[in-house]
Amino acid sequence: MAIAEIYRKIRKKLAKDLMPPRLQELRRWKKDGGKDMAVYKHYIDRFNEDLTSKCIGDFGCGPYGGVTFFAGGYPIDINARAYNKWGWSKKRILQSREIPDKTIDVMFCCDAIDHTRCPEKIIKEIRRLLKPSGTLLLHVHFREVPNVRHPVVWSVDLLRSLFKDFNIVWHKVEEGDAIMHNKKVNNTLWAKLQLIN
Repeated sequence: MAIAEIYRKIRKKLAKDLMPPRLQELRRWKKDGGKDMAVYKHYIDRFNEDLTSKCIGDFGCGPYGGVTFFAGGYPIDINARAYNKWGWSKKRILQSREIPDKTIDVMFCCDAIDHTRCPEKIIKEIRRLLKPSGTLLLHVHFREVPNVRHPVVWSVDLLRSLFKDFNIVWHKVEEGDAIMHNKKVNNTLWAKLQLIN
């Protein structure tokens, strides 16, 4: 292998490793295209929640808007401006501050809160957006060691300590490898929580 080829590979790897997590996320979405939309059917089936005539939100929806296939769905993402420029969603993606207090009956937060260093801020915002006794459907990946994309190590204990204003209706830990997004992933934690009035 030529030295120039080795140099290119090292430079590419370093650029990816040193890229801020938010840019890594944008790059992943651009690369994956629309593959993740099918996973919402999996989430809905898993949570077995009746969503008829409910106001739905998706906190951390990504560039495709997640729940946009629900008539009254609110796609919410911190990267909303960038995602809206791409134009991949059928509906305009919102930043949470654009939505009034106590608007949402059921909030999805799947594969999103585990990508932040400060989950408390997201939980506070979800609490603001949910109606009294509103439901949060949560899915996170957890690992033994934090990494750039998953900076907080999630566990059932952390779930209980962070969501003190919620009743944990049920939770399930799936240990070992699972297939999601057509990829192998490590341990996952599913939870259905209800906001305490």
